[in-house]
Amino acid sequence: MTSFRSITTAILSIGIVLSASATKTITVRPPKGDATSTLAKALRKASDAGGPVVIKLEPGIYNFSTGKATPRHFRCSNTAAEYEHPDDIKHIGLFLHGLKDITIDGNSQATLLSHGEMTLWTIDSCTNVTIKGLTIDAADPTVTEMTVTSRTDTTFTAQVHPKSRYEIRNGKLYWLGEGWEFTGGIAQIHQPDKETTTRCAHPFEAATDIRETGPGILRFSFDKAPDCRPGDTYQIRHSLRNELPGFINRSVGVKLENIKYAYLGNFGLLSQFSTDLTFSNVDCSPIEGSGRTNAGFADFFHFSGCRGKLKIDHCNFSGSQDDGINVHGTHMKITGIDNNRLTLRYMHPQTFGFLGFTPGDTIAITDPMTLLHAYKATVSDARMTDPYTTEITISPLTPVGQPQTDAAALEGLVVENLSWCPEVEVTNCRFAYLPTRGILMTTHRPVRITDNEFIKCPLPAILIADDARSWFESGPVTDVLIARNRFIDCSTPAISISPEAIPSSEMVHSNIRIIDNTFISPSPVTISAFSVNGLTVKNNRFLTPDGNPQKSILETLNVSE
Repeated sequence: MTSFRSITTAILSIGIVLSASATKTITVRPPKGDATSTLAKALRKASDAGGPVVIKLEPGIYNFSTGKATPRHFRCSNTAAEYEHPDDIKHIGLFLHGLKDITIDGNSQATLLSHGEMTLWTIDSCTNVTIKGLTIDAADPTVTEMTVTSRTDTTFTAQVHPKSRYEIRNGKLYWLGEGWEFTGGIAQIHQPDKETTTRCAHPFEAATDIRETGPGILRFSFDKAPDCRPGDTYQIRHSLRNELPGFINRSVGVKLENIKYAYLGNFGLLSQFSTDLTFSNVDCSPIEGSGRTNAGFADFFHFSGCRGKLKIDHCNFSGSQDDGINVHGTHMKITGIDNNRLTLRYMHPQTFGFLGFTPGDTIAITDPMTLLHAYKATVSDARMTDPYTTEITISPLTPVGQPQTDAAALEGLVVENLSWCPEVEVTNCRFAYLPTRGILMTTHRPVRITDNEFIKCPLPAILIADDARSWFESGPVTDVLIARNRFIDCSTPAISISPEAIPSSEMVHSNIRIIDNTFISPSPVTISAFSVNGLTVKNNRFLTPDGNPQKSILETLNVSE
């Protein structure tokens, strides 16, 4: 039998080993300089090999830079508007396209390090891809940080984190990275003694003087200094979501396992029109001992128009600038009708440019005011005529219940693709140091949110929404279980069921069970529900921090049990 060693082939810093069972292993060593071309060669070899392939990354740092990245056009949900980012180019470090049965394994000893604003990795049109055993970080994170060291009534002094570079020009502070800079920006304040991170006014926008008093030490002068204390850390970023820390697009069976995500830049890990996704032991938080308090530019995990089963298990979400998890579809507005052909338009400027329908999909036609389905239909054909406009051919048009709308006058209603909604499980996860919500959930398939911990969320820890007039994020839920979770000193309401709809004789959401959860708070805790047909709230425990029984409040409007 031929030994493994005798058939090893060296390709720059790549080695290939074929096992007796025809499983291929490609071993990659971290190259000097940028790793883009080295990993691209490994992926080409994996594609040519056929059959299951493991790309094994040996210990070390794999650097990826914007200048060496692969440019590709992608329009992505909830990212930059066209006026912000006209060319829609993503600069991709690790680009997996059209691959099958590929595993990239860092064995918990390899680090992918980005330099500049870029999309570090993209999985596009792939099947059965696993990425595991990696640390993912940025050399120049676009969320900059500085920690207050002293404050008076008219000044404060701050120590800038070593990863946050800056210059003072004409009295303004500019944050700098590789190929990017900004001044002003959006701010949050991290207060470790309170165990909170909250949005705040920009800390030095009103400064009368900014000067460097030592390496990395800045003093800001004011007529009246902002309300901060030594030990507080300001996190500051720009608002442009032009790149992604990771992008899963039109792929099936993608798994992320045992990943340390120390920084997710320029948005969140976005999954779009993909099927059967698993995220296990993904830790989104700053590296311990790094001095960083922020790990995410916006959401951590964002899912738009996915289907199959979405499983998120034993993940940690700590230190973002938006939600921990957001799952939704998209409402498109009907702007034209020609017999059985509908013209649809993307309505939110940050979501457009991708085809949201395939032949055979089931759609719901919905009243944007009540969010109630009026009709259902099947898509037989779909095409985009421009980045904002889609034409679909439908048949047959089937009324839902007693529709309030004449089928001949559908213009102005919205369309949701019911075929691209996932079943969701979120289990054994932790949510902390978030400025907004832990989970935002809108999908009509079964949802199980169980055995998680939510710590000091300043907005509802769990929000079940649905809207067709603001973000246009669909749609109604029909089977949700929220059980055995712990809510520790979260805002009230800790759980909010809040579709953006006018009251109606019919209800938007249905079959929601909130059972056997523990709420720990020094003040009374509220669960709020609007427009739910079949709400069960039972066997929950409401306690003060010292373990005494606490008052609970159930606020309902247009709800049935």
